[in-house]
Amino acid sequence: YVESNFDQLQNILSDYNTEPLFNQLCEKDNNIFSNKFKAFNAFVQNHLPHIPYNQYGYYVNITPEQSVFFLNSALNAFGGANGFVDEGKLSIETSKLNEWIQETEGRNRILVMHHPLEHLTPFASKELKSLLTNKIDFLFDGHIHTHSSSGASPFSSHQYVRLGTPQLFSDKADTNGYCIVKIDGFKVHTVAYRQWKPRHMKFLNGVDFTGTN
Repeated sequence: YVESNFDQLQNILSDYNTEPLFNQLCEKDNNIFSNKFKAFNAFVQNHLPHIPYNQYGYYVNITPEQSVFFLNSALNAFGGANGFVDEGKLSIETSKLNEWIQETEGRNRILVMHHPLEHLTPFASKELKSLLTNKIDFLFDGHIHTHSSSGASPFSSHQYVRLGTPQLFSDKADTNGYCIVKIDGFKVHTVAYRQWKPRHMKFLNGVDFTGTN
């Protein structure tokens, strides 16, 4: 789909390069994103009807104290088509994100997105960084799979922690794995990484991610 609509996706970068313009594009019926994610949207509707899914982003209150927002950062991603580099060019729909902020006052807010902040457009990055500074407690991102943390220390009382997460499955040469984050109130208590060991056919301590036991 991306290759056959490459020019149209590329035009979005210049024609919808502000937050209001991009949100207006997302509001249109049968827009390019609805067509791009048509197969995935159908999969969710058929197999995961119980989740409050929206192709731009949605949230689930996993406990009375904690809410998780799943943000689609791949709306206008090219996936390497025609050698195009996505870094610094990805936009996000922000109205659903701001609705989440308004509707979850007092909760511990956790944002999950595939791409790191560096891959977002200037307007998207500015808006998200503002929310991270004041409204969001934890950010989990992937794509580059750095297995690292930033923002405030994960063990402090400050409310913004960023954790890069490993890939769970890939046929690439990178190590597969996952991380377990234990949250105590509004603080991260521990972060434990697990990595897949083909020799043993199971997940073991993620020493390749952390350099420690």
